[in-house]
Amino acid sequence: METAIVLTPDSFEELKTKVTEIRKNLEGMEYKIIATIPLLTHDEKYIACEHLDILALEIGDMDKVNAHCIARYCTDKDTKYLLFLDMDKTITKKELERRIKFLEVEQLIGVVGDKAEIEDEFVQKTITHKLLALLTLNKEEFEIRCCDEEGKIKCVESGTLLTTVKMWDKVGGFPVVSINPYVEYCTRVQALGYTIFPLTS
Repeated sequence: METAIVLTPDSFEELKTKVTEIRKNLEGMEYKIIATIPLLTHDEKYIACEHLDILALEIGDMDKVNAHCIARYCTDKDTKYLLFLDMDKTITKKELERRIKFLEVEQLIGVVGDKAEIEDEFVQKTITHKLLALLTLNKEEFEIRCCDEEGKIKCVESGTLLTTVKMWDKVGGFPVVSINPYVEYCTRVQALGYTIFPLTS
């Protein structure tokens, strides 16, 4: 099953460098690269499609979250996994295969990625209050499903977030109006009864 790797470079040159790195690191894997870039010339679009074999989308001044949402709906019908990879993050074939394995073997895992911690208590409280109002969970159920032993929402870094297309569609993707869409996505996944798998180095 194919993995869609979603990139958000600032320029075409940055994209080319990243694509070269990914091609080297993931040789032998089945994947497709989707990149959203502020501006693209006609020649750059041609190079992206014909020479780099990637889908490059011009997004203007659109923010990262909306760009990620658009990228999801440009995936092929046989795409099973979505990896949202920041430009300063690197993924190896061994590591990506390991992360996909978690999603394949354990059906209740909805998100895999590098562990993140919410340092801003305002973010924690805002997302908690929002989801308690939207979901049919009381505070105790929310804390059991979505929080760690210290009461903090469990989440992964936005720059290494791996999820399935099925889970994305079930949750409704990244919320475009949110104090932190990636933390909220992780929280919504857990609120539905699934778990996330934060990886520590």
